[in-house]
Order: sequence, then C-alpha cells, then structure tokens
Amino acid sequence: MLGIVFTLISAFFFGISTVSMRRGVASGSALNGLYLTLLPGVPLFWLAALATGQLFEIDRLDRTDVLLLIAAGLVHFIVGRYCTLRAMAALGANRASTVIVTSVLVSVGLAVLFLGEGITPLMGVGIALVIVGPAVAAGSSKPKRTPVAVAAPAAGTTAVSYDDLPRARLVRGYSWAIVNAVAFGTSPLFIREALGDTGLGVLGGAISYTAAGVLLVAVLLMPGQIQSVRSVDPTTRNWFLVSALTIMVAQTFRFLGIAHAPVTVAVPLLRGGAVFIYIMSYYVNRDIESFSGKVILGTGIALVGAIALVI
Repeated sequence: MLGIVFTLISAFFFGISTVSMRRGVASGSALNGLYLTLLPGVPLFWLAALATGQLFEIDRLDRTDVLLLIAAGLVHFIVGRYCTLRAMAALGANRASTVIVTSVLVSVGLAVLFLGEGITPLMGVGIALVIVGPAVAAGSSKPKRTPVAVAAPAAGTTAVSYDDLPRARLVRGYSWAIVNAVAFGTSPLFIREALGDTGLGVLGGAISYTAAGVLLVAVLLMPGQIQSVRSVDPTTRNWFLVSALTIMVAQTFRFLGIAHAPVTVAVPLLRGGAVFIYIMSYYVNRDIESFSGKVILGTGIALVGAIALVI
C-alpha cells in the first residue's frame, strides 16, 4: 500500500513538472532543458538521501545494484528525458503523452519475463484502462489555436497550430515519443532489480541522477554549450527550474514507489497519472495545447483502471 501512495504522489508532481517543462521547451531548446531540469536535481537528491538517513545505508547495495542504478539513470534521465523534450516540442505535451504512456506495456512485459511478476485478470483490465484513459483524454479536437512560441511569426514563415501539424512534424514527434516509451519502460526494471524491497528509493535516485549528471556535465563542457545555457531567456529558464524542482520530488517518490511495489503495479499507476498532465495543462498551457470534453472521459477511465490495479 505504501508503494501505491508513493507512486500516486509521484504522478502528481510529474504532472506539475511536465506542464512546466512544456512551457519551457515552447521557447527553449531540448538540450538546454535537459541541463536545467537534470543538473539541479543531483545535489538535491544527495541532500534528501542525507536527510532521510539512506546515505548511511549505502553498504546495503552491492556493486551490481549500483551498476543497475547507473544504467537506469542513463537510460531514463539522458535518453528518456531528452526524447520527452523533443517529443513535447514537436507535438505538445498532450499528444506526446499518448505514446509515452505505452511504456506501461514495456515495463509490465519485461517485469513478467525477467522479474517473475504476475498479472491477475483484474490487473490486466486495470492496465488496459490506464493506457486507454490518457489516450482518450488527449484525442481532442477544438478550433485551431496558434501556440505561444509562434503566435507572431517572422516574415515569410507560417504559424503552426498544435491541432493541425504537418505530417513530417508528426512523424518526427511520435518517433521521439516511441524511443522515450522504450526508455521509460525499461528503466523501472533496473531500479526494481537493484533496490528490491530495501526501501532505499532516495539513495537509488541519487545514484541514478548522479550517473546522468556526470555524462551531462561532460557534454556541457563542449565548446559553446555553457554560453548556450547562459543565453536562455529568464522566463524560459524559470519554467525549466520549476520543472527541475518538481521532477526531483516526483523522481524521489517514483524510486520509493518502485522500491515498495511490484513494477506491474507501480508503473501503470504512474503512467495513469498522466491525467494530471491534461488537467494542469488546461490551467497553464491551454494556449499551446488542445482540449475537449474527452478529457473528462479519459480521466474517468484512467481512474477506474487505477482502482482496478490496487483492489
């Protein structure tokens, strides 16, 4: 039960982080977004590990556990998050989430194959509903809107509506989202295998974040990268930093949730929490996203699925 509570808290903060990240990537680059959302989380995670006392239990993790957590960090925070930013920049958060949520299928399938976890018929129904719900919520169609980032196009260019994107842009965006789904679907298995039922989610998060941070610092030191980060518009930077703080909280509870609950329960609940993205996007990003009454139906479907998973 504790793992379920942690996962739901994580899903809520992921919702806040996603809408903030979406606002930032509307006017900033994906790579700068990766720098600004990931690097601040490294010291914050170690402070959390120190505050919870988990830092002093690091001897409970052997070399294999640490290597698995490093792999989770590189796959999830480098590959997965970069693809998230690229997908959202091309499609918007709502459309991208309809593909990202299919990472549930990857996680559950691999957990059954390699971790020996089982799925009851009711859980199968819950997983299906958790996937269908966000897809229904994102499948909206309202009069075309022009996104903020292109509301005043330069001479000779054409404003783009996120309700009516060119085919090439859709293919590019969905391709990034598919790679993201594979990355996000794989990383929970590394975490679960490393942490098991130790409850060391905060420490595990610190190790994974650090692994991703070290690689990202190496990229940041390449010519022109530091100047690129410094040139980010203050408003865009602030949106990314809000995302960095909330995603760190979300990741903390994500690691705790996976450390206390099977992957077949934690990951579907986490992805079902995508309904938070649609709700929060309505209040923050309604000018660069599309919505319809289907959001209510999609939310209800996902909630029923979540209940089926925890009965």
